[in-house]
Order: sequence, then C-alpha cells, then structure tokens
Amino acid sequence: RTFASRLLEWNGGDGFATTRRDWQDAAIGLGRKAKVVLPTRDGQRTIAGTLLGIDETGVMSMRREDGSVEKITTADIFFA
Repeated sequence: RTFASRLLEWNGGDGFATTRRDWQDAAIGLGRKAKVVLPTRDGQRTIAGTLLGIDETGVMSMRREDGSVEKITTADIFFA
C-alpha cells in the first residue's frame, strides 16, 4: 500500500490499528531470536532475546533471555 492510502485509513477512523495488523502479518522476525543494538547517551548497548511484536502505540517488545520484556522505540535489529 502507498503512504497516501495508509493516511486515508488513519484519518478515516482506523488509526494505527490497520497499519499495525498489516505490519505484524508481514513482519519476518516476530518470534525469532535477535540482537538489538540500542542507542544510549554514551554510545550503545546490545540486548538479546525474542521479538514479540508492536503494541498499539508502535513500540516493539522483546522478551530478553532472563524472561523480562524490554520496550524498544529505536534500534538496529540483527537476527541470529
């Protein structure tokens, strides 16, 4: 779909829900192990775990190897 068609859906009342559903249906890495490199004030940090998906606000979740869930707003993702 084009950006224009997504914008029409969004403004037509669907909001982010349709875009989120379509993204999750097409996402290759959900449920897969990955390493995520997150920017920090001092450079970067890396975490490992399984990508869970994105929430209704567009934030990605990853279940870390210790079982905790990390919310990710910006990162480089590398699949294992």
